Amino acid sequence: VNGQDGQDGQDGQDGQDGQDGKVATIQTMSFAGEQNGCLNGGIQIDVLIDGVVPPKQTKYICNGTDGKDGQDGADGHDGNNGADGISTLVTTVPFTGKQENCDNGGIRIDIGADSNRNATLDESEVISTRYVCNGVNGQDGQDGQDGQDGVTPTIVTSPFSGAQGTCEHGGIEIEITLNGATSKQYVCHGADGLDGKDGTDGQDGQDGQNGTNGTNASISTSTIAVGSTECQAGGVKIDIYQDTTLISTQNICNGSNGENGEDGTNGTNASVDSESFEGAQNGCTNGGIKLTIHNEGQADQVQFVCNGTSDDVCNLMCGIHQYCVKHSGCLDKKTYQEACTTDIECMSGVCDNGSCTCEAVIDGVCVFDESFTFGNYYQTNDVTKEPIKWRVLDNDKANRRVLLLSEYVLDAQKYHTSPVSITWENCSLRSWLNSTFLNNAFSEAEQAMIPTTHLTNPKNLINNVAGGNNTDDKIFLLGLSDIYGENTNYEAGHWYFNKAADRIAYATKYTVVNRSFAYAYLDGSSTQCTSRNYQLNRCSAYWWLRSPGGTTYDAAYVNESGAVYSNNSGHNVVLVFGVRPALWVQY
Repeated sequence: VNGQDGQDGQDGQDGQDGQDGKVATIQTMSFAGEQNGCLNGGIQIDVLIDGVVPPKQTKYICNGTDGKDGQDGADGHDGNNGADGISTLVTTVPFTGKQENCDNGGIRIDIGADSNRNATLDESEVISTRYVCNGVNGQDGQDGQDGQDGVTPTIVTSPFSGAQGTCEHGGIEIEITLNGATSKQYVCHGADGLDGKDGTDGQDGQDGQNGTNGTNASISTSTIAVGSTECQAGGVKIDIYQDTTLISTQNICNGSNGENGEDGTNGTNASVDSESFEGAQNGCTNGGIKLTIHNEGQADQVQFVCNGTSDDVCNLMCGIHQYCVKHSGCLDKKTYQEACTTDIECMSGVCDNGSCTCEAVIDGVCVFDESFTFGNYYQTNDVTKEPIKWRVLDNDKANRRVLLLSEYVLDAQKYHTSPVSITWENCSLRSWLNSTFLNNAFSEAEQAMIPTTHLTNPKNLINNVAGGNNTDDKIFLLGLSDIYGENTNYEAGHWYFNKAADRIAYATKYTVVNRSFAYAYLDGSSTQCTSRNYQLNRCSAYWWLRSPGGTTYDAAYVNESGAVYSNNSGHNVVLVFGVRPALWVQY
C-alpha cells in the first residue's frame, strides 16, 4: 500500500537572462546599366544585422525594359523658294584691224553671267572672250569684166548651247542669206578649260525672313493617391503640353499588393565579432575586417571583408565600357599599348605615355610648343574641319585644369546683332560661342571635359563703364583684366599678355575668305587681306574682348598691331571683328 504524497519542494532559482537579439536594418541603393544580372539597372537591397551585411543577404530588383518609341511628329512646313538663277549672256562685236591674235579683223565673242539681272552683258560681267579671225587678204587678181550689180547679204548670228550642227559644246550659228539663198555656218565653242582661280566673293544677300517659331514640348508629372478612381493602388499621372496647351494625359498605375507570404521559421540567435587588420593577408591586399559569426548549435563561420582601392570606386563609376583615369573621370577604353592620338590623352595618362613626345612640360602638363590641339573647326575652307591649336595661358594645378586661348582668329562675328546698349551677358556673340561654336568644334566627349566657368565681368576702369552681371559659360572671350598687363588700374596676377606683340593674332584662311573678314591686314600694314593675297601667319587681325568700351554701345578689342582699344565710342558692337574663343579644359 502506497503512503501519502510528501509536500512540494521549494521553487528553484531563476535561470540566467538570454543574450539580446540583434538589430536588423534594410539599406537600398539604386544602380544603372547592365550589372548584377539586370539589363537596365535596378535597386540593390542589403539586410544588415547590427550594421553588418551577413553573407547572402543582398538582393537585386531589376528595372523593366524601356517602352516602345512614340509615333513621329508631323512634318514641318516647306522652306522658302530659293533665289532665281543668273542667266548667261553672249554678245558678238565685229572689229577691223589687228586685235588679239587676229591680224585682219574678225568677230569678238564675249560670254558672261548677268549678275545684275539687267539683261545686258556689262563689261564687268564678261568672264570669257573668244575671237573669230578674218582670213589674210590674197594677192589682187586681174580685173574681170564688170558683173551685174551685187546684192548685200543678210547675216544673222544666234548663240546656242549643247550639241548643234558640227558643234559639241555650243557656239554661234551664222545664217547668211544672199539672192534668196540661205546658208549656215557654225562657230563652235571649245571644250571647257581648266577651272580658273576663285574670284572675289560677292556681297552677302539680304537675310531671309525668319521662320515661324516651333512649339515647345514639356512634361509634368503628379502623384495619384491610393484609392483614387484612376488607380486603386495609386500611381503617377503624366501630362504632356505643347507650349501651354495640354495635348495628352497618361496614368501609370501601381500594381496591387500581393498576398502575404507564410511566416518564416524562427531564426537562431546569432552574434558577430569583428576584428580589423592591415596589410596583405587573408586574401586582401589593403587590409580589411575579419568577421566571426556565432550561431546557436552551429560551428562558427569566418568571413573577411577587404578594403577597396581608390581605383575600385573609380572603375565602379565608369562601368565596363570606359577607362577610369584618376582625377580625370571616365574616358573611352584604350589598351596600355595603344599610342595616344591627342594631347589631352597624353595629359590624362589614359594610354602609353611613351607616344607623347612633349616639347615642354609646364607644371607637370605635357604641352607642345606651349600649346596643343583640342577639338576641330573650319580653318582652310568651309568644308573640312581641322584640329584647333590652342595657346596655354594658365595651369590651375590644384583643380587639374588648363586655360586655353585659340592660337588663331577662328571666325568673324558681330559682338551684337543690333546697335543697342549691351553687355557680355546678353550679347549675341556669347550665345553663338556657347551653342553654334561649341557644338561645331567639340564632340560630346570633348564637351564633357570643358567645365562651366563662373566669369566676373568688371567695369571698364578707364571709362568707368559697367561690365554687366557675372555669367557662367563654357566658352568665353578674354576681358581687359586678362590682357591689359601694362595698365596698373587692373588687379595684378591676371595678366596673360604683357606687351602688344604678344597680343597679335593671325586670321585663318576660312575667316578671311569664307567669312569675308575686312579687318585683317598683311604683315600689319594697311593692305587688307583677301582671297588673292592671303598667307598663313601673315594676316594679323582685330579680335573682340568681352569687356565694354567707351560706352555700353561699344566693346573693347585688340587691333592688328596688338594695341588694346577700350575707350572707343560709336556703336561698334555691330562691326564684324575676329573671334578667339577661350575655355578651361579638365585633365
